[in-house]
Amino acid sequence: MSATIHDISRPPNQPDTRPNDRHDCKPVTSTPRHTRPAKARPKQPRLDYLDHLDRLRGLALLTWICALAPACTAPTSEDDAAQDAHANAGGGEGERSAATAWIPVERPTDAALLELPAQVVASAASHSRLDAPFQGTVVAASVDVGDRVVVGDGVVELRVPVLLEAAAVLAGTSAQLDSHQARRERLEALRGDGLVGAGDVFDIESGIGKLSAERRLALATLQSAGIDADERRALLRRGTVILRAPIEGVVADLDAVPGAVVDAGESLAQILGQGRARIEVAYSGALPEGVELEFIGLDGSRFALASAPVATAIEPGLGRVLAWYEPADERQLSDGVRGRVSISSTDASILEVPRRALRLHEGKAFVARRGGGGEDRGGGEDRGGGEDRGEPEVVEVQVLRSAGSSALVRSEVLRVGDRVAADAQTVLGIGREPSAGEGGHQH
Repeated sequence: MSATIHDISRPPNQPDTRPNDRHDCKPVTSTPRHTRPAKARPKQPRLDYLDHLDRLRGLALLTWICALAPACTAPTSEDDAAQDAHANAGGGEGERSAATAWIPVERPTDAALLELPAQVVASAASHSRLDAPFQGTVVAASVDVGDRVVVGDGVVELRVPVLLEAAAVLAGTSAQLDSHQARRERLEALRGDGLVGAGDVFDIESGIGKLSAERRLALATLQSAGIDADERRALLRRGTVILRAPIEGVVADLDAVPGAVVDAGESLAQILGQGRARIEVAYSGALPEGVELEFIGLDGSRFALASAPVATAIEPGLGRVLAWYEPADERQLSDGVRGRVSISSTDASILEVPRRALRLHEGKAFVARRGGGGEDRGGGEDRGGGEDRGEPEVVEVQVLRSAGSSALVRSEVLRVGDRVAADAQTVLGIGREPSAGEGGHQH
């Protein structure tokens, strides 16, 4: 295989016109190697020879500059390297303060801090359910769903054979028992005269005992269904028993179809009323002391709560605190009403700051404050373009609650209108820990 050597001093695609010893300086032309015509190739733009050389020189110069670039960017001395390391470490405190947002301290307004989920938990007397005492048949329903009833109103009428039999036994054995007792008294007198034997008296006493047992069984059956003496007489007269409302309220559920056979314990109606209630509040952490609590229900109700809970417990699984408060006016409420408890306080030391403004150290919380001078009327963030208020100072605060992006704190030093750093870690410096004093210390 032969290799073709091209002359780089000749522009491409140009015939060789140099003198040739063999052909007496005639131009050298190439002869096609094959008689078959070659495929036509697209024409390429022609470049001037000098322009071609200039591009080669420019490419070589660019390669040389790129090779020397890292050496140009390296520090020229050890002092320059030290200055760069100092700049990378964070610069001065003033530079960090200028680059950090400063948020005004405000009165607590964040709903995540001041509102807690709650619901009314009424006493058992605030709602009632009517069940079939024994197996029976529904005769009629005296109410409809949504009707308001009072104590003693008839709700469902049933025909219960067991109760009817018990009422009949109780009424019949009463007369039999009186007759047996009178006969025993006479036999006792005759026995004293020797006219009757002890066996006759024993038979009468056995009959009295049997009647008494039947009577007690019938009475217990009627009492288990809540039927008193007056209702027993009505049961014997009507042949049916009427289930009555035990509380005042509204019929919320009714499942009594006339003619339907119901089993013992089957629910027939439900009545919802009002009663003594407590408010169940769920929260995490701890509530601030000395605050006012107000329940705001989804039904539009709104009332104050007692200052202290009746009891508290930890909710299994979730770990939240459950607290039960009584209404301050001891009002009666409906069970299950949901709402929220609003926290409010007139204490000027309870304030709201951004959660990220807190820095924790050794069990204490600190913020970086830049002097305020009263209420802030402009609002918004200050990124160092306004009035120069001096270097930031470290202020210790007591964290009461934190939720979302806000924190509820107590401080006798902070005032509404003071500005705290939105990023205390940046302002106080990495590796610098605040101390119990006013200015902190450095490691």
